[in-house]
Amino acid sequence: MAKARVDWWQSQKARQYLISAIAQFNEIAACRRKYDETGSCESIFGVLDLLCGGFRARHEADEESDDLWACGVVECLLGNPSNRLAVYGTLMRGKSNHRVIEGIAGEWGCGFVHGRLEEHYGFPFFVPDASGDVIPVDVLSSAELPASWEQIDRFEGVWYDRCLVSVHDSDDEVIFIANTYCKASFSQLQAY
Repeated sequence: MAKARVDWWQSQKARQYLISAIAQFNEIAACRRKYDETGSCESIFGVLDLLCGGFRARHEADEESDDLWACGVVECLLGNPSNRLAVYGTLMRGKSNHRVIEGIAGEWGCGFVHGRLEEHYGFPFFVPDASGDVIPVDVLSSAELPASWEQIDRFEGVWYDRCLVSVHDSDDEVIFIANTYCKASFSQLQAY
């Protein structure tokens, strides 16, 4: 029987680096929204350092080696997260706002994210927290998502930020990285 492929970021040794890298990616997105090129560049270097640390941790653990260094593309390193959307609350299948994404062709799966859900104005807001609650999500995998982000972002509005999260299976193993909509930072909401 063939051994299932294990990406570098699924390694337990690389997990701490992965969680930190995802947080840095989200800071980069916040810097871009503020037109802060200096902060964005500094965060990019921080992410690259973290990803290199994750690679080293995996290779030092003598786990199966992947030759992803040649790609040089962060999207590839994280398994193409722009092609995945983890949804909770009203965007889930069968819920009131699922219509926003139901026309996007792709495959659906399930998983879990770590954090907490807060309710404001009758809507759920996800706040990522690696040591937080285990929250079930539906995950859409689709090559059509990159062309749909602008429309979905517009629907979510200023109250939500699209950010990266690690999606876990029922054994709490990371199965992939996906986008999700998180509660917008307080400083951003003060402007509205």
